[in-house]
Amino acid sequence: MSGSTVPAVWRLKTLRGIPYRVISLSLSVEENKARATEVLMMPQYYVVAFINESFPPRNNSENKTAIRRTRFLPGTRLQTKSITAEAHTGGRPSDFFGADWLAPANTYDPMAKVTVSYETKEQEEKTPYKVSARASGQVLTVPVPSGEWDTGEKIDQPNIPFQLMTPTVTWSVEWPSVDRNLFRETILPRLRSAVGRVNDKAMSLFFGAPEETVLFLGFDFEEQFSNAAVLAMSAEDQLERAQNADGTPSLTPAQQRDLLSIKEDQAALDNRDDSKTITINLHFSEVRKYNRNDIDTYELTQEELGTENAPKGHNHIYNPKTSKFEKIVFPDGFNMYAQTDLMKIFSTEEEEVVVENEDEDEDA
Repeated sequence: MSGSTVPAVWRLKTLRGIPYRVISLSLSVEENKARATEVLMMPQYYVVAFINESFPPRNNSENKTAIRRTRFLPGTRLQTKSITAEAHTGGRPSDFFGADWLAPANTYDPMAKVTVSYETKEQEEKTPYKVSARASGQVLTVPVPSGEWDTGEKIDQPNIPFQLMTPTVTWSVEWPSVDRNLFRETILPRLRSAVGRVNDKAMSLFFGAPEETVLFLGFDFEEQFSNAAVLAMSAEDQLERAQNADGTPSLTPAQQRDLLSIKEDQAALDNRDDSKTITINLHFSEVRKYNRNDIDTYELTQEELGTENAPKGHNHIYNPKTSKFEKIVFPDGFNMYAQTDLMKIFSTEEEEVVVENEDEDEDA
């Protein structure tokens, strides 16, 4: 091969390091939509990897988003729509999948011509989350604080009804188009572990809600199971629980074989469509409790406020002796609600470090 076709000195590479050259590029632009067609040349043994990079699986790692984002045309926000591949010269066939790996040298064309169609995808340009909020308040009935009436008479009646208003915002997040496998394997465990916990840092999703002010109340979703799926899960559950106190199996080998057969047979009949997605609804409660002597917080940033004047959250309880919201520290050293990073609930796409087609010092 001549130096001009050796991939090692090609300047253009995809984010995953696949070398290629651009043969041609055409573009069609309308007011609200654009399309492009790019013809590439690359070694034929990279074609399958290029397809996988262009159409990534939805749940190949827990750091990937539930909504699949296909490869972009470099320098644009146009996303891959279709890919076709063929031998570059046309004189020899291609073996993209390496099926004929014992073939003599020069049997197949070493280069492939790959045609990629791109277009704008409206769904991908929109946020996958829908956030709504309802502001209200909690009325707390607490012991009467120490103080005086405006007549100068000291308050000495401990049973006087005394009520405090606590500003409360109920947040709802609709998360549509979540891949089923990603939900079962990654998102559901995160949701379960986060229920009943408060945020350990400000949450940008809720417009900078301060630390400890947001409590994750729970979630709801809907998924349909076929009868075969339920029978398969039941058999699997019996197999997992079928053991004696000493850990030995409580079922005979024949019983184990029968249950395993039921599990496998019913799983094969399961007609759920895993290509369908799930919509999750998540629910949060934000409270902001202020003491009377707190400075005005509207015009100040979190850093300017500092810890002392920051809004008090779910771990702050009204102390009638001091007439202030204060934290309770239990004998084990912990507060009422454990803190966690609630933003980890949402699966976010890992940022790419390498920039595609970044200029290199090497000559083409």
